[in-house]
Amino acid sequence: YSKYDETLNSPAQPISEDALEYLRINLPKVPYGTPIVLSTHLCFDSITNKDEFVNSFGDANVILVLGGHYHKASINKYRGINFVQLPSPAPNSPSEITALRIDSERLIAVPFDYEKGEWCTEKKKILDTKIQGPRKHDDTAGSRPLLLDTNFRRGFFLSYPDSKKGHAAEAVLDLGDSDNKPVWRLCQWGTKHSLASASCNHDSHGNVSYGNDAKKVLVGAGDSDNRDLVLEIRAGCEYGNRARKQGESWPHLLIEQQVCETYPLEKLTRLDFALGIKRLYCENRMATDTCDPSLHAAQFQMFLVVSNINQSSKDSGNYFWFGVPFYDSRYEIPPSYRAKDAGKADATGRFIYTIAGENVASEPLKENQWLKIDIDLLPYIKAGLQEAVKRGYLTDSNPGDYAVVGMNMGWELPGTFDASIQIRDLGLQAILR
Repeated sequence: YSKYDETLNSPAQPISEDALEYLRINLPKVPYGTPIVLSTHLCFDSITNKDEFVNSFGDANVILVLGGHYHKASINKYRGINFVQLPSPAPNSPSEITALRIDSERLIAVPFDYEKGEWCTEKKKILDTKIQGPRKHDDTAGSRPLLLDTNFRRGFFLSYPDSKKGHAAEAVLDLGDSDNKPVWRLCQWGTKHSLASASCNHDSHGNVSYGNDAKKVLVGAGDSDNRDLVLEIRAGCEYGNRARKQGESWPHLLIEQQVCETYPLEKLTRLDFALGIKRLYCENRMATDTCDPSLHAAQFQMFLVVSNINQSSKDSGNYFWFGVPFYDSRYEIPPSYRAKDAGKADATGRFIYTIAGENVASEPLKENQWLKIDIDLLPYIKAGLQEAVKRGYLTDSNPGDYAVVGMNMGWELPGTFDASIQIRDLGLQAILR
């Protein structure tokens, strides 16, 4: 409830601080991913603090904001949020009521003129848009999200091209909103063309992007065909006319986040990972006689950092990389991989345990076709831990001493390829015992 302030002598006013604080406190209590409809007396055109209002939603899945106040039906979209202004039954107001229909995938709002007995056909009054419906397992009481801002609306901290600079940010890609506080890091290691000086571009569909000759990152609006994120990288611009040599670093374009909560593996019954992914294109820029499959490839994958969190353990702080492959230019479906992280100067030397692509999805990632992934990663992570111990990378084999503490996902291009992938509906949920 946001009290209307008559003393302002203006129909345009802010959502009150009390109302904003209520949203900040109570929206996080709603189970993660649950579709939410908010209503307020003020309509979109009258709200003077729209950014502060939308910021108060945090990571909540707000699919619709209903308002009145100006008495006439209208539709607006702001920062990916749908605003529907309802008509009024007051005298001298239009003879309309707005019908709403919401299912698991779409939101529709259409006014009906009850005097004329016909549906409205004015586009500015009609909403028909995709929404993010309830996620699988949201009804599970023990479900806990490990990642925040999975629509990427808060932007990114941009890494330096040199990975030795660690988590220091060369720039903040705030999507044009200086109030954004990113939880994601965009890693551009090994590039010769940093995005730090790239301008923020907004298109007519609500998409926001940063790009240069070597790469592009695009955050799609909620109802855009480009939602949620597009990562495009052009290694032809990085390598030029020559092939990468053994031991030489390669360009990356990854998203990275530390998990918001850590749970020992033994306290989990599942670790549910969900993703929609589409390969937009991947083009090999190398001559046949220079392309060595043992050195050159384009790979899109996710790695979880599985770390020992028991301070009393001999392995405290030690970790291994758990890999989930989505695409590898050398294979129709990527194979498993188990080896030491090596091959370049900044390699960590830790054990990499990547599961086979056939465990991730039953079909390959084809160009311009969506692939839906929904998998419980927990048994594979436990198997990876035992393999790391067996090979001598770790000594402590107790799953209760380990937890997923972070992740990254995106492109690594040790070969001269130009490539782009779109992802949406990312989820990593810990299901507690």
